[in-house]
Amino acid sequence: QLSITGVNADTVLSEALTGNVLAVGQSAISEVSVTANGAEIASGTDVDTLDFTLDPVDFAPGTGSITVSATDGNGANTTETVTFAVSALPPTVEVSGIAPDDVITDDTTVDITAGGQTAISGISVSYDAGTIETLTGTSFTISAGDLGDGAHDVSIIVSNEGGQSTIVNVPFTVELPPTPTPTDEPTTTVVPTETTEPTEGPSPTATDEDEPTAEPTATLT
Repeated sequence: QLSITGVNADTVLSEALTGNVLAVGQSAISEVSVTANGAEIASGTDVDTLDFTLDPVDFAPGTGSITVSATDGNGANTTETVTFAVSALPPTVEVSGIAPDDVITDDTTVDITAGGQTAISGISVSYDAGTIETLTGTSFTISAGDLGDGAHDVSIIVSNEGGQSTIVNVPFTVELPPTPTPTDEPTTTVVPTETTEPTEGPSPTATDEDEPTAEPTATLT
């Protein structure tokens, strides 16, 4: 005989809960196990009581079930199945690259890690409650220059195949560095180089040509 507490047909599994199995037989219980989704989630040998934990993340939204089995020392086995409702959960979302009240001075890359009960179906972002932009991946870049100086807010919307969404709002401030003021380049003035006048050398001294000597006159005697 099995006695199962903590979960029953009226249970709506929306958060983790702990249940218990108590097994009673004609002889000592040799093994007790609890199975969910085809996998064993708890088991014990040579015990007649067993605790187990159910987490909605491990079940698809809708109807879930567990199967409890107990075997006594004589090999007699008893099995019982319990069904219950499972809530659709929103995705879990972690954001890195920016945090609330951060001050950014340049373009900033933001990474998104999402998971949970069902597969992620879409991620989108918007700035200052403006146009929603659908992402093709799990990261995006905040353009500080496009947003301009001042307080801003980015909203990250993550949806899953269970029809649930999680919205993460991150307020931040943009403080762009001042634009440098251009300064006039100094004008280079070319100073003409003085040229040295050639120095006049001494004038050549004229030399007298030797005057020709008169031939002697012959004297007749």
